[in-house]
Amino acid sequence: MNACTRLSTTSATSPFRRKETPVQPVVHKQTRNRVFKELPLSDLVRTLSVLSVAALPAPLLSAIIGFVRRYSSTIVSSRILSWPIRQTFYKAFCVGENKSEIAANIATLRTRGINGVVLSFAREAKLDGHETDSVSGSEDVALKSWVASNIETISQVSSSDYIAVKFTGAGAKAVQAMQNFKYTDSTMVDGLTALKEGMFELCEFAKQRGVKVMVDAESSLHQPAIDYLTLEAMAKYNTDGSALVFNTYQMYLKASLDNLKSHLQLASTKGYTMGVKLVRGAYIYVEPDRSNLIQDTKPDTDHAYDAAVDLLLRGTHTTPEQPWTAEVMLATHNTESVDTAMELFRSRPAGKQPVQNLVFAQLMGMADEISMKLASEIKAISAETKSNDVSVYKYSVWGSLEDCLLYMLRRAEENQDAAVRSRVTASLMLGEIGNRIAFWR
Repeated sequence: MNACTRLSTTSATSPFRRKETPVQPVVHKQTRNRVFKELPLSDLVRTLSVLSVAALPAPLLSAIIGFVRRYSSTIVSSRILSWPIRQTFYKAFCVGENKSEIAANIATLRTRGINGVVLSFAREAKLDGHETDSVSGSEDVALKSWVASNIETISQVSSSDYIAVKFTGAGAKAVQAMQNFKYTDSTMVDGLTALKEGMFELCEFAKQRGVKVMVDAESSLHQPAIDYLTLEAMAKYNTDGSALVFNTYQMYLKASLDNLKSHLQLASTKGYTMGVKLVRGAYIYVEPDRSNLIQDTKPDTDHAYDAAVDLLLRGTHTTPEQPWTAEVMLATHNTESVDTAMELFRSRPAGKQPVQNLVFAQLMGMADEISMKLASEIKAISAETKSNDVSVYKYSVWGSLEDCLLYMLRRAEENQDAAVRSRVTASLMLGEIGNRIAFWR
């Protein structure tokens, strides 16, 4: 019996029950109870203006995205054109351009019950194909720049925050080495040596600062190398009973649940704590072989996500003598997933559990009703139980307007299918504005 078989969930007792054809996001009564009452009117108006653009018909939105991408430098250099973008989209999705802005905005999030941020540098690698195939760490300027930008990101946050790392941001040489990677070929493993050393360098700095390192998942073409590098970092830095390094699992991939199970087994065998971030996934539209790699339907992805949460929070072990332990972040904009995971976590039997703390995360500028509802629930739970074992974070980026503009355009492309969820957010915000205007109610 292999590790994937031993680490199984029992569907008959699982608390997850999904319909095969969900029609729209579930919005519970608690969510309708003025979750935005703590937000200033300026924030509500700004978010509504952003959502109004996101709700445009897909062909028109695609045309706008293409135009802005083509003329991004011109737009950014113009005060007239850049000012409205900075006041709306930039402030909605990005946390700032310098340390003082970032600190002030994170402090504001904390006053609203958000525990902190998962911070990433907005600038993305431009892979133009002109670099050579050499992966020499001493000569790879792009790799050095990647390490430096991640170290700078670590310096922007506090010990209660995370940073998000994208390995493809290390430049074309590193990307080529990742694409060539085969675990069974020592030459291909050696090809990742420079990238591994760079990863360890930023992990050392993060360890000194007490900041956790969240490695983002990317396309399945690069994921085997990402898994290898991240597990190597976990084996080195997750050995003191907590997780400094986290790996991300995209549940739209058919193999993700089995990979998670085998990685839990590996962590148990080697004696380190797994860092796990679960997402449904953002790279589904760039996968090269959709039929074999990707779940057949959206409900299949939901079932895989639910099964992974069930596995982690119900604490299925390999053997009682050799349990695995993990720190878990559930990155989701799905109300049903959040509510069920919270219920499952709170209803676990007393005693030592493999997951002691649960973290939720949503993108900054998106699904704010979920984040604010969680913040309210967590505050109530903490007051009642005197425990702080559940928290909520926002994933955000920092950088110049131009760097963040390109990030925002990519997010817009990835989330064109989120129109229904955006309408829910807009409806709740309009309701909150209505409550403030109709002061006699």
